[in-house]
Amino acid sequence: MKLSFSTNGWSGFAWEDFYSMAKDLGFQGFELHDVGRSVYHGANGPLREENISRTVRHLASLELSIPCIDAPCDMADADRQEENINEIKRHIVLAAQLGSPYVRVHASKKDNADETSEAVLRACLETAEENKVAMLVETVGAYSDTAKLRDLLNIFACDNIAALWDMSHPYRDMGE
Repeated sequence: MKLSFSTNGWSGFAWEDFYSMAKDLGFQGFELHDVGRSVYHGANGPLREENISRTVRHLASLELSIPCIDAPCDMADADRQEENINEIKRHIVLAAQLGSPYVRVHASKKDNADETSEAVLRACLETAEENKVAMLVETVGAYSDTAKLRDLLNIFACDNIAALWDMSHPYRDMGE
């Protein structure tokens, strides 16, 4: 297991800040949130297609990794289902390029969360398998109810769809 922190909410920081803090504080990596930000893709950005290999080598030289990247879309949003599928697939490919084994996905609390989430995961599964990346369904929103999450995971019962346990939401939201 690697001790990492998430860049969620760290909008005022530069790329260098993330790996410097991780190294200085004894972390082994950091989870990337909102990879569409200009800090990642601007001039000489570490996630620009032409810079990804250099980024991976640099992090390896620091003995750091990116264990997970976040797909910020709401996979339960039926109105944006196709866009969400495409976004998650892009994140899966990026994760593979970065050597990251996981992409975090989530579903808000919506009545159709199970049906829509299942369809989105099913549409992304082949891309995840081909790239050897697992989609981690976070225990927030619709899936802070771990019985619902269990039922969703049991539909697939595969190595490329798993749970990301955010302990506070099942406790706070569902009384678990």
